[in-house]
Amino acid sequence: MRKIKVLIAARSKPAADTIQALLAENPACQTELRLITNGHVDPLYGLESMPDLLLLHHVPGQRELPGLVTGDASDRPPLVIFGPDGGAESVRLAMRAGARDYLTEPVDSAELNGMVAAISRDLAKRRAEETGSLHVFLNGKGGSGATFLATNVAYGLVSSGQGVTLVDLDLQFAGLCRYLDMNPERGIFEALQAVDEMDELSAAAFTCQHSSGLRLLSAKSERLRLNDDISVEKLVKLLKLYRAFNDFVIVDLPRHIDSLSAAVLEQADRILVVMQQTYPHLHDTARLLHILRHEMGVDDSRITVVLNRFIKDAAIEQADIEKALNIKDLIRIPNHYRLSAESVNSGVPLAEVNRNTSVARGLRDLHERIGGTHEADEGFFSRALPGVLLPGLFRR
Repeated sequence: MRKIKVLIAARSKPAADTIQALLAENPACQTELRLITNGHVDPLYGLESMPDLLLLHHVPGQRELPGLVTGDASDRPPLVIFGPDGGAESVRLAMRAGARDYLTEPVDSAELNGMVAAISRDLAKRRAEETGSLHVFLNGKGGSGATFLATNVAYGLVSSGQGVTLVDLDLQFAGLCRYLDMNPERGIFEALQAVDEMDELSAAAFTCQHSSGLRLLSAKSERLRLNDDISVEKLVKLLKLYRAFNDFVIVDLPRHIDSLSAAVLEQADRILVVMQQTYPHLHDTARLLHILRHEMGVDDSRITVVLNRFIKDAAIEQADIEKALNIKDLIRIPNHYRLSAESVNSGVPLAEVNRNTSVARGLRDLHERIGGTHEADEGFFSRALPGVLLPGLFRR
């Protein structure tokens, strides 16, 4: 469950410490203190990221609360004022600043924690309405590296401060957990059985958490499972729930088209088709792109082709691939087999193994593009898909 960030701002450290102690056992929040000195009176001034809730200590005669009255309440998080009984004037100032409440000292623990719980519920509803992005990684041909890329992109997004759940939809082998050295105790089948009553807390309980904060939802591989064992409607509902509680849901989807995979692809904000520089990879990728666009009606703008293990002097060059697939701005992930194998074998994301190599920079570029922090060229995600493959383009 995602905790809300509570900033306690005060001139008095004892007053701030008292509020922090009252919230110490609240599992719904994490607190941070900010002591206001004689400098800037805005308690939010200079923050790199906004909290979800501002708890401001006010004593009559201090300038922080009057300063908030003159500011724009739409630009700041929910506000709760606490302080001594300052009479009608203090309450009036709090109301004019847009505060949700004025808590008189000594602050009642149940009242404070109830206020935080109410704000947490409001934020959860707002996040559910906004929903996170669903990105699906899919091999153009088996063994192209979609699982490796999905894992490292998800890790990169978490490292940049995003809330991410990684979903392994290989129901029969469920091997993605080994890329992160994790052992799920519960998984997707149990989650599907509980989906109708699921909330954010129970959704997290069906995942296992990596040390980075990344959550993994995976099938357990003790017994044989088939795609027919899963209700398409329930899977779609489950993915929508995880989108409501995350900034990103990254799905590693096995390379076959059936009703289950088709439903996932229809829900995706972006489908990343992963291929390599060989004629069989190119042929199969062209066929997959044709199916996505012409058989399933996926719009070009939702498809991105990723060239994994790129080699500059390969027989099939980047220009050949772009021409054959009729695409522009192919995303390249440089080849570094030894380092990638070390990452997979150790169950450690590649950025933790060595973040200064070309392949690590390529992965970082990809997750920054997905996360919206990369200044991509205009038209980067424009895609036109092929009807036929032209074999005469290649030097074989």
